[in-house]
Amino acid sequence: MATGRSRREVNNEDSLIRSENVTLAGLLVETANGLGLRMDEGLRRDSDLPVSTFEVLIRLIRSPGASVRSSDLVRELALTTGGVTRLIDRLEEQGLVERSREGDDRRAVYAKLTPAGRQAVLGALPSHIDDLTVTFSALSPSQRRQLEDALRILRDVVNERDPDLKRKRVRHPV
Repeated sequence: MATGRSRREVNNEDSLIRSENVTLAGLLVETANGLGLRMDEGLRRDSDLPVSTFEVLIRLIRSPGASVRSSDLVRELALTTGGVTRLIDRLEEQGLVERSREGDDRRAVYAKLTPAGRQAVLGALPSHIDDLTVTFSALSPSQRRQLEDALRILRDVVNERDPDLKRKRVRHPV
């Protein structure tokens, strides 16, 4: 071998590159990104809502009291704290959400859906559901149930919501 690497090193590199887990993660990320782009296009076209706005509003309308802690939005939307703050600022300026402080922890800031926000998300849902129906029609009902079950498990693992699914974190030496 001209590079000075043994056949074993090359085979090990190939097995790393072709790792099944890397492939699964890549497919999931690629699918999520593609779905996000499709959703953004449809939502902007039919209701003039960017997908980021819709995602906040749908999470609020589906939550108890139509209210979610900003720190939960950071995790659920994969945005930085500053990104969520700016997004909530824009939605508050548009009258779609308002900030509130609830419960004993006065440091926690909540985003709360306003009547205008409720109207906006409800107005966007019919055509959005139509678009999603077309997308998910590629799957059989059984595949849809399996996908939902698998995604719920993975979501709980990555968000460490289920103590039984938590794995010991392995610390690698620097």
